[in-house]
This record gives sequence, C-alpha cells and structure tokens, in this order.
Amino acid sequence: SDDVPVWHLARILGDIGDRSAVPSLIALTSSRSPDGIRAASATALGRLGTVDGAEALTVLLSDENNLVSNSACKGLARMVADAGPRSPQSEMIADGLLRRLSDADARARPLVIGLLGTTRSRSAIRLLLRSALNAREDVKIRIACLRSLGRIGDAGIAGDLIDLMASGDEAIRRAAAGALVSLDMSDGEKEHVVG
Repeated sequence: SDDVPVWHLARILGDIGDRSAVPSLIALTSSRSPDGIRAASATALGRLGTVDGAEALTVLLSDENNLVSNSACKGLARMVADAGPRSPQSEMIADGLLRRLSDADARARPLVIGLLGTTRSRSAIRLLLRSALNAREDVKIRIACLRSLGRIGDAGIAGDLIDLMASGDEAIRRAAAGALVSLDMSDGEKEHVVG
C-alpha cells in the first residue's frame, strides 16, 4: 500500500530526532490522512518533544480513532517522561491538557486525566479534586481523578481524601485510600492524618 512508506518515514523522523519535520508531521495528523499514518505521526511527535507537537497531540486525544488518540496519549506521556514531571515542558503540557479537559469527550477525558497525573502538575489539583468530590460525576472519572491526585502527591488534599474514604461507593473508598498512601508525606505524617 502507498501508506506504508509514509508511515515508515514518519516513524524514522521521530527515531532520528529530526525536529525540522514537526510541521510536516503535524500536517500528517490531519483527518485527511489514513489512520495508520496519523498514529505514526503522533508517535513521532511524541519522540521529538516540541511545543507545537505537544499542542497537536493534545488535540488528537479526542480523535475518534482509538489508534490515533492512544498514540497521542503515549506521545504526550513520553514527552513528560523525557522532560521529567513538574518540568517547564511538563507544566506546559499540563496547561494544554487542562484547557482540553473541559471540552474533551467522554472517551478522551480519562486519557487527559491520566496524563495530568503523569505531569504531576500542581495546577491540576483543584480541577481533579473537584471532579473526585463530585458525587454526580461518573465513578470511572472520579477514580481516574483520584489516581492522578495520588501521582501528583500533594499532602494538602489529605483531608479531602479522608472524607472520600467514607463514601458509600467501595471503589471510591479504595481509590481515595490509594491516593492517600501515595501523598508526599512521611509514614509518621500519614499515620497522624489517618488517625
């Protein structure tokens, strides 16, 4: 098929780190391109780690094709891993994800929430905590928020997590307990908080 050479080329550009290819790779992520090429381009953008690439990948999280949206998610996760959590690049990615979360569809929301935890950005705490505390929110979304809050690790939310451990939903109680033990606190502080 004609798609194979372009797909392969996109992958090679990401592997060799050719950042001059970013505009072309972004163009290949358009909905006019075949899904395999779009996914390979998203993967390459993740390897290249540019600001423009991160913005394009954030948009692709809501793509209707699972291969494309998952490739975008993995690409952003790689950017965060390469830059390090709480790094300036990770904070920039978190800002883009926070803007995207409000208009993300039901399928993309868990991806965005999980990536926010990966960035460990403190700017995500308020929004994630609000969703986790909202009893009208979908349970899967609440659990995803609690997992991300645990990854972020801010001890300032310990009281809210303890409150959630009294939830009538066992899955929420377990997720809140898991987040609580993941907070950046000493074992003595954790024992004091849990009481």
